[in-house]
Amino acid sequence: MHADYLIRKDRDRSFDQYGRLGPFIFNYEATELFTQIDHADKSIILYGKVIDSRNAALTPREIAADLLAAENMTELLAYSRYLAGRYVILFRVKEELWVLPDATSSVPVYYTVTGHETVVASSQKRIADVLGFELSASAVKIKASAEEQQSLPYDSAMYDEMKAVIPNHYLNVNEQRAVRHFPSYKMQEKTVEEVALETIHLTQNVVDNYMAERELIIPLTAGKDSRLVLSFFRKYQDRIKLYTFNHHPESPEPDDIRIPKQLTEKLGLTYRVFPREQLEESDYKHYQTMFSGTQNKRILENALTLKKSEYRDQSFVTGDIIPLVKSNFGRKLPEKLATPSYLVTKTHNYSKENKARITEWLNEVKGSAHENQVSLYDLFFWEMRLGRWLPNNMANYDTMSDPVLIFNNRHLIESWSAIPRAKRVDTAIHEMIIAKQWPELLDISLTSGGGLANALTQQSYVYYLATFLKYGVHKFKK
Repeated sequence: MHADYLIRKDRDRSFDQYGRLGPFIFNYEATELFTQIDHADKSIILYGKVIDSRNAALTPREIAADLLAAENMTELLAYSRYLAGRYVILFRVKEELWVLPDATSSVPVYYTVTGHETVVASSQKRIADVLGFELSASAVKIKASAEEQQSLPYDSAMYDEMKAVIPNHYLNVNEQRAVRHFPSYKMQEKTVEEVALETIHLTQNVVDNYMAERELIIPLTAGKDSRLVLSFFRKYQDRIKLYTFNHHPESPEPDDIRIPKQLTEKLGLTYRVFPREQLEESDYKHYQTMFSGTQNKRILENALTLKKSEYRDQSFVTGDIIPLVKSNFGRKLPEKLATPSYLVTKTHNYSKENKARITEWLNEVKGSAHENQVSLYDLFFWEMRLGRWLPNNMANYDTMSDPVLIFNNRHLIESWSAIPRAKRVDTAIHEMIIAKQWPELLDISLTSGGGLANALTQQSYVYYLATFLKYGVHKFKK
């Protein structure tokens, strides 16, 4: 999905289309992703793929009309909490403008800080080109201390004059300021069964909406996330196609290929294995410039592989977001251990500046998270892993493929987080949902084993210590 846009007070001639929002102009290209409704002194723009997970039959224009009933941002947040897909919402009241990303900021929102012309865009490179900004020496240093797939910490951008809007924030465009809106209330605790049924109902609506307009392909591995995704497509099994990337064709067949082969053969599903394509060095350098140093070679090569495959014209469904259900970062660890030193190990970034930014984030959210009984581990995963890593991956994928997020739904993410972490860790939620929808998917084991090391790391405190050890080893190698 190519959802490029730029907001400023002037037309940008590099875009063919535009919409007016008071003193601001929304410049864009993809007319099929654009919906605008104006009434009196208010406007709504939806840009991207927007689905109401409660009623998949609603059109973007009908959704925009519902949102336009909001009188302020508090009401807009309430109206939008069940929306799914990949999108940004622009809300104008008189001369004031706000930008609300989707639940994971999967369509990026970068903005200039005060002291510079107000510009907002889906690409930090585009803003830099418009205003003549240079890459930040500090940002380059932080990025060089990280694994390539990891984005910058918190709301940092590759330019000192910009920031990114992360999940649980909206942008006050006039004030050039991101405003946190969550955690701001106590979530009602829910049972695992209740949330599982809600996940099935709302996500099936999203899947039905996508399948009504396009064909989808689904990556399949030996893990549970991809099988959970597949379980939502049982009634479409004659239409869906599955695949696995073979990252090492010269090596013995791994579980991630052997097990999907067994499963798809048993169920009579269409399945392919694609040897992973290699990106030419000249193309890699092009993307390095395009993404201001936040390119991800692995993702770009995945996208290239799809582009060159027989499935090149079809969108693919990712399993991203759903790992939050199991509280992968926190397990059963007490909240007091959610320290900067521990959280930094989850960033795969080894710079002092990275730790300083994570400490800043923790100091900002700790009070409201504890007050509203929101786990810091979950919030960190949502905002730092999903909110920075996921949008960057989506942007890299969008260059040559079309990723679909079926779980990108604020209501669901909050519902999962409302289950105490210990219950989520102890309950096989993935298997519960699969069993309710397509039990035959469980006839073949999810994985071929695990061993002693896997069993030990299932113990929270062993996992905690192992996390520091792993981080230290990688830091030494870096």
